[in-house]
Amino acid sequence: MTEISTREMLERFAEAGLSINKEMAEEIVKREDAVQCIADMLKDERYWREIGDGWFAIHSIFLLSIIRTKEAFDVFKWILRNKADDLEDWLTEDVPSLLFNFGKEYFDEIKELALDKDIDVFARLSAASAICAMGVTDEGMKEKVVEVCKKFLEDDNEEFVCLLLPEVAEIKDEELFEMVKKKFRELPFAKKVTDMEDLTELHEGRSGIPEYKKCLRDPWEHFSEKNLEELRKYNY
Repeated sequence: MTEISTREMLERFAEAGLSINKEMAEEIVKREDAVQCIADMLKDERYWREIGDGWFAIHSIFLLSIIRTKEAFDVFKWILRNKADDLEDWLTEDVPSLLFNFGKEYFDEIKELALDKDIDVFARLSAASAICAMGVTDEGMKEKVVEVCKKFLEDDNEEFVCLLLPEVAEIKDEELFEMVKKKFRELPFAKKVTDMEDLTELHEGRSGIPEYKKCLRDPWEHFSEKNLEELRKYNY
């Protein structure tokens, strides 16, 4: 595949839909101009809807998270600002781990996404989930994460605050957890999301389903034959 241009390689990749493989993805991420080509193609609606049944856009968010450059993050950010609805369930199920995978060097940019009230609330939540996971998994990041989580809890979007309560609860900071409990008591929608027992278990690390673990998935798993086969069975 090395004798063809990156654009041609990506076009073949797009046309293949779910009939791709990990080797194709590995070749793409080696190309220095891959991000620019991906960005150009994502501005063409055909790659979201028609060509290869629109799988190129989904594959792209995983490729961008693997590449992890500033240029890749900027394209990822453009997707969240402009095409969040088109990501459907991938927005809530996979974007948190993909943002987390970019790493703590992108903390400020991810925080800005989470605090941006002009973008899709689930895009904001995905960014906030990545931030919370950094606070759980990296002691050196906890202080910064606690401060931004206090801002999250004071947000005027009740849905955003309530859906985030379980993830904020996992952070080991007692002052922050008192805020979580206060918001749980005050906001009616919170009772539809969680309960105080679950919040306490998450905070004390006793939950059987830790929230932060969804952010630890390796983006390369998307391109595994096992995952691709499951997607083919589910979608066709």
